[in-house]
Amino acid sequence: LFTVAVTLGTALIFGLFPALRARENGQAGTLRSEGRGNEGYRSRVWGALVGAEVALALVLLTGSGLLIRSFSAVVSEDPGFRGEDVVLNGVALSESKYPEEVDFRRFWEDLLDRVEALPQVSRAGVVSTVPLSGFVPNGLVHLDGDPSRAGDAAYVLASEGTFEALDIEVLRGRVFDETDRPEGPHTVVVSGSFAETYWPGEDPIGKLVSGGGLDGYSSMEDPLFGTVVVVADVRYRDLTRHGEATVYWYFLQRPRRMKSGATLAVESAVGNPALLANSVRTAIQEADPDVAPQVQLMHDQVADSVGERRFTLLVMSAFA
Repeated sequence: LFTVAVTLGTALIFGLFPALRARENGQAGTLRSEGRGNEGYRSRVWGALVGAEVALALVLLTGSGLLIRSFSAVVSEDPGFRGEDVVLNGVALSESKYPEEVDFRRFWEDLLDRVEALPQVSRAGVVSTVPLSGFVPNGLVHLDGDPSRAGDAAYVLASEGTFEALDIEVLRGRVFDETDRPEGPHTVVVSGSFAETYWPGEDPIGKLVSGGGLDGYSSMEDPLFGTVVVVADVRYRDLTRHGEATVYWYFLQRPRRMKSGATLAVESAVGNPALLANSVRTAIQEADPDVAPQVQLMHDQVADSVGERRFTLLVMSAFA
């Protein structure tokens, strides 16, 4: 509101001055006849307007400087991942075509195999929520098999390649791998802030987590998941918010969330991820010709997350 008020005030002042000047020039003869008293009054008014203009200019310059400083601080924040070489592919599957969980699993396993076989690909993974997307689902989790011990966490599905493709730092333990099968022991990855919040001063590896009824499981049916790794906090909402406590569930063991869509994150081995987009799109449509992927570069996602701040900064700078 402050920015809008200052901007409108500046526009008014800058528009008013030329009008006053034109009026003064057009009525010069009349004004001269009004005598020295009126001229003095006019000078005082003009001086006040000039002073107001200078004051507003200083406010705009100060505001622009503060915005630049704030913007620089925001973009220098560590988002918890690196995405310069990553292309994102949003994929939504038809529930009528993939009615069972096993169908979803089969599609994603086949697609990941196809994409990782491409020579231009360094690593690929599937993730239910993309960092800096402005939203991440969250919900209740139960701790250590005790329903009375509950916590709140962001909820993200991921595959074994997700953490490498997005270069999310592993702080302790191992990420998902081929031993984490649907029929095997269920596993989760937790963020550093989750471990510090709910197991302060303890080793989180091997601690138990359950979903607390997420994904349509009842609390009684919900299996226990053993923690296998702790990773760095990732900012899923925007750069101004610190990474929140997050639990990553292995996508093959928790496939129900996949029905609402997921994103294939692919890291390029050739540097420019845009060169990879067509090859990945082809691989997706070979896996299912009915799928129309939504393609976006990860660095565009990062830029979009600060787009509003950048626009405000440009407007303020232009008026200043």
